[in-house]
Amino acid sequence: MIGTGSSSVQIVPTIYQQARSVEIYQRTPSWILPKPDVELSERAHRLLSIPGAGALINGAALAAMELPMQFLCNVLPLLPRRFLATVMPQYDRIWQSIYRRLLRRSVDDESIRAALVPDYGILAKRPVLSSSFFPALADPSVSLVIDPIERVTADGIRTSDGTERSYDLIVAATGYELFTDPETYRSGAIVGRDGFDLADDYRRNGLRSYGGSAHPGLPNRWSLVAPQGYVGIAWHTFVDLTARHAVRVITETGRRGATVAQVRTEAFSRWVHKMRRHGKAISAYTVDSNPGLRTYFVNSQGEALYYRPQTISGAFWFSRFSSVDDYTFDYTFTEVST
Repeated sequence: MIGTGSSSVQIVPTIYQQARSVEIYQRTPSWILPKPDVELSERAHRLLSIPGAGALINGAALAAMELPMQFLCNVLPLLPRRFLATVMPQYDRIWQSIYRRLLRRSVDDESIRAALVPDYGILAKRPVLSSSFFPALADPSVSLVIDPIERVTADGIRTSDGTERSYDLIVAATGYELFTDPETYRSGAIVGRDGFDLADDYRRNGLRSYGGSAHPGLPNRWSLVAPQGYVGIAWHTFVDLTARHAVRVITETGRRGATVAQVRTEAFSRWVHKMRRHGKAISAYTVDSNPGLRTYFVNSQGEALYYRPQTISGAFWFSRFSSVDDYTFDYTFTEVST
């Protein structure tokens, strides 16, 4: 098993009892936190079946996230970036102390505990939730390898210390491409008016989007997931918000008798500057406080474009009430490839 991220911590506890041995090759230690997993009583099931109960719980969760998002997007950006990059690591030191106590309760081997402690901030990579990975790691058939892999040969996996371990199966739980990296977008795949190529634009000008979905030069096109699109809530919720915005513009296009809608360049530029201003704390933390860390929160251009630096209420407002005049509406359609 190569990797100790979200995929690995789910796979290892599932397969180790069926395997003679499992070797886990750790690249970067993950923050592995206990996963809340309670069995609901019959009474709880009855309460959840009441109409509106699920919506009420979801609303309460969103409301609980509003305050920290307000602080992150509206308060911290008022401070100097250098100050933020200096102060925010203190927050991580508190978490490292808590995490070491968690490891002392969960992992007996002192050397393994030391190897499992991340040397980066808890929010600089996505934390992992699992209550079964550490018990699996304690099994005699499971071992943690912390030396970097040098090469994979026909006979085994060779690490930097010269050790070669044989294998029957290699599981590469090593991550995936994400919408925040320019390399994800292939030239010629998304082409708009006048030869506009989204991949080429991203490589020249950086990854940007209007409201996490639209881009000038690409009429009648909205991405459900785009740079600075994730709003820090459940995926289905933010995708729904993005779709609501697109549907509003499409509806307005029909109301005006038009056939084409495209975000205005001026509106796009205003939005990009606004996101840069409100995203200062996020960028200072992920880029400045955790330099050189391999994380999909920071792309190959050195920009933190995973999160949309906007509050929960702000994202809901934008999806329903943002000005449709930020778009141009045309009455002729030029065929483009998508």
